[in-house]
Amino acid sequence: MLPIHQIIILWHHLLIVLEDSIFIVIQLWFKRGLYIVEFGASGMKVVVVGLGYVGLTLALTLADVGFKVEGVDKDKKKIDALRNEIPTLYESNINQILTSNLSAGKISFSENISKSDKNVTYIISVGTPINEQTNEPLLENLKKSVLEVAKNLKKEDLVILRSTVPVGTTRTLILKILEDESNLKVSRDFYLASAPERTLQGHALQELRQLPQIIGGIDESSVEKTSSIFNKITETVVKVSSLEAAELIKLFDNSYRDITISIGNLYGKICKKLNLDAKEVIQAANYGYSRNKILFPGAGVGGGCLVKDPYLLIASINQSVNLDLIKISRQINDSMITDTIELIEDSFRKTRKNISGSKILVLGFAFKGFPQTDDIRFSPTVHVIEHLLKSNAKLYGYDPVVSEKSISELGVKFIHKIYDEVDYDVILIMNNNPEYKNLDFKRLKHNESLLVIDGWYLYDKQTLRGMGVDYFALGSKN
Repeated sequence: MLPIHQIIILWHHLLIVLEDSIFIVIQLWFKRGLYIVEFGASGMKVVVVGLGYVGLTLALTLADVGFKVEGVDKDKKKIDALRNEIPTLYESNINQILTSNLSAGKISFSENISKSDKNVTYIISVGTPINEQTNEPLLENLKKSVLEVAKNLKKEDLVILRSTVPVGTTRTLILKILEDESNLKVSRDFYLASAPERTLQGHALQELRQLPQIIGGIDESSVEKTSSIFNKITETVVKVSSLEAAELIKLFDNSYRDITISIGNLYGKICKKLNLDAKEVIQAANYGYSRNKILFPGAGVGGGCLVKDPYLLIASINQSVNLDLIKISRQINDSMITDTIELIEDSFRKTRKNISGSKILVLGFAFKGFPQTDDIRFSPTVHVIEHLLKSNAKLYGYDPVVSEKSISELGVKFIHKIYDEVDYDVILIMNNNPEYKNLDFKRLKHNESLLVIDGWYLYDKQTLRGMGVDYFALGSKN
């Protein structure tokens, strides 16, 4: 017969998959410690504070599995749109999930946290930007959100930090605000955990149901309560020993990714210096050699995570640890915007074209094209466009996901389809959206000598040049 504590754990996992109409907490005391069994998402209230890419996708997923969810955000326009079943960001299938959960009364949206007599789980998912001049973390919005939660905090409530923060923030900053404002004591009166977000924009709704969730808490009870919630949306939770361990894992994830991208970008710079073709060299190095996963150089790194999270990691560590690798990787990736502008100027010189007056079709405004997203935060395209506008180029823009309004506000004429009636001089590819991978250059109206500048290596140089197209790419032997 199994020991009693193993039976309890198995029973816990069985109950997670049930959709009961009530929320029950059974506390079982054994010599081995306190075991908490929770079942039935229905009736349990979850308040998600901050409805950006992280908060909104999580709020909808929680509602979809049966929790009663309130989404809170200070942006009135965002709240009004969501109440009217209009998604405020792009994710596959988000329209259907939003509409169905609003109709079923599983989710509501407000600018302020509503009072509740029930026990509440608060999930804080507000953005944590950095100062673009000093790269220091800006945590004011986080503090304000925590303060609002603290004013509503009651005994037995659970607070989960989902935002990305410097290591130690949950214990030294958030905990202090919660206790000081609520006059409650953690572990005695309420629970506190860190469960950092790690989803991929464009696939967030799918990944929330598939990826393991990292959970660290102030104590064992906080970890178990948080685990029981996330086990409703995914089979696997990874419990770590502390709040700080959970915070650090998220920073490691994105810093590792940033470093990996910087290696490919650096190799592109090296190939250019040696007058070699980066695509040829990297493809040959990777071919049949599983230890290599070298990326091609790209036009730059954007979005709300990779450009800032390495700096949040740097802010977590004192000067006793050499963090030059992280800093230099950031510098390399930032420099790719300048390299892209230089590539454009060099391409115009070599083809004897003049940027001023040239009709340039820009493909890709989001910081990445696959998975698709409408996020243009820190997108390299924005910086390149600013330069081209100063050079008096005539810019036309297309992105299958980014809105006409967002593109027009950048000073670019939005077109509704790639094969428009404009005679283009230049095609500038700025992200890897699948729509750009198989362009029919015979259908694409262009002037006699078409110039293609490829920031993502979507095309083969020899193939396009064989079609009479002038083709240039980053790190390419031009």
